[in-house]
Amino acid sequence: QKRMEIAYEHAQGNARQYRDQVGLLKASIAKLEAKAKGAQEVEVLKTKVQELEVKAKRAENLELEMAFYRAESQRMQCNMSTKDDMYKEVKSKAKALQQEVVHEKEKVRRLS
Repeated sequence: QKRMEIAYEHAQGNARQYRDQVGLLKASIAKLEAKAKGAQEVEVLKTKVQELEVKAKRAENLELEMAFYRAESQRMQCNMSTKDDMYKEVKSKAKALQQEVVHEKEKVRRLS
C-alpha cells in the first residue's frame, strides 16, 4: 500500500509538472501566434508602404509633367501674344499704307 501511495504521489507530481509545462507551452504558443500575426501584419504594412511609395513616385512624375505642361502653356501664350502684337502692328501699318495710298490717289485725282 505504501508503494501505491508513493506511486500515486509520484503520478500526481508528474501530472502537476506536465500541467505546468502545458500551461507554459500554451503561453509560448500564444506568444508565437501573436508574433506570427504581428509578422503577417508587418508584411501587410510593408506591402502597403511599397504601394504608397509607388503611388508617391507616380504623383511626383505627374507633378513634373504638369509643371512641364504649364511652362509649355506659358511659352505658347507668350508666342501667341507676340504673334498678336505683330499682327496688330502689321495691321496698323497696312492701314497706314492704305491711307497713304488713298491720300496719293486723291492727289493724283486733284492734279488730273
